[in-house]
Amino acid sequence: MSIALDIGSHRVTSLRFAREHLIGRQRRCVYAVLPNSESHRQLLAQSHVEHVPCDDGLLMLGEAAWDNAELFHVHARPLFTQGTLPEHDPIARQLMATIIEAVLPKATYQGELCALSTPGSGGLRTEAAKSDFEFFNRVVRLQGYEPILVPTPSALALAELAPQGFTGITIVCGASCCEAALVHRGVVVCQSRQNYGGDWIDGRIAESLGLMSWDSMGERFCDISSATRLRECRPSFGQGFSAGALRRDKLGLPPIEKLAEPSEYSEVLRASLLEVLCELMSEFSNELTQSRRGQDFNQPLPMVCGGGLALTQGFLPILDAAIGSTDWHVRQQPPRIANGWPFNTARGLLIAAELETQAAMSNQRAA
Repeated sequence: MSIALDIGSHRVTSLRFAREHLIGRQRRCVYAVLPNSESHRQLLAQSHVEHVPCDDGLLMLGEAAWDNAELFHVHARPLFTQGTLPEHDPIARQLMATIIEAVLPKATYQGELCALSTPGSGGLRTEAAKSDFEFFNRVVRLQGYEPILVPTPSALALAELAPQGFTGITIVCGASCCEAALVHRGVVVCQSRQNYGGDWIDGRIAESLGLMSWDSMGERFCDISSATRLRECRPSFGQGFSAGALRRDKLGLPPIEKLAEPSEYSEVLRASLLEVLCELMSEFSNELTQSRRGQDFNQPLPMVCGGGLALTQGFLPILDAAIGSTDWHVRQQPPRIANGWPFNTARGLLIAAELETQAAMSNQRAA
């Protein structure tokens, strides 16, 4: 047996077999702290919101923080900053360990394999990423597993490109980064990476629309989480939101049914997403040309897209525009979105873990 653990900047998911069924779990990587007052304790208890006391506050973690932070006028704070955990923040690491333990049950036997992906795990390029990976390894081992790192583009290929022999182009657009890779039989041949993704886009949306909030201590902050919520609701481009409508919603005023002008939200989202994808496709096209490996495989190459940002309404037409703005030396099939979000990467990780487990058993029998 084995298990998959997909650690992203916004959420952690796990997937495992239980007899003949797949069991999936997920938790958001956010927290919020309330003042430790009698009124707050009563409200949390009456609302059946999970929380724990900490120092002089009441801590909400994961979905409890994401779903209830605005209700209590506090900030739902992300545990990750630009795809990494704060280096000198032991509390953030302790909370992250708690989230991982919530989705990763104890191993059924010591040394059970856990296929693991981390934000931008196509390569541990920085010391911060390496430090995070070592920390995740320790947490996984404490649960009784033996971790193996699988790049996210490889996991997506294993999950989505079985009919093509796990070979093709995978594009992973997440919160902290975007990656594009040529994968052959589940192994990355070449890839490109942009160190910004959904968080950067949400920040631009929040600044453009003036989405500001105040916490219970009167601290004013740019409300990026509100922009994230809007994008995850997946409104159609040019419909559904305007700056005025957003502000009316935050003030609790009735929504405006019909907007007289194009949505400012949609314009910022489209322009920001196009900028990210154009840079990614340009770099990836150059990487393909330099590697010369793209010509070795049957064309047109399949292209599949994963990650939370890829679920944005209108993503594929914008990706098509980015692809069309670049010269390519290989032919591609029309891109498509991976199935089964948010467990599509975890599904590929589970396949990798099962293959590794079967290979180890075969080696043991041969010995």
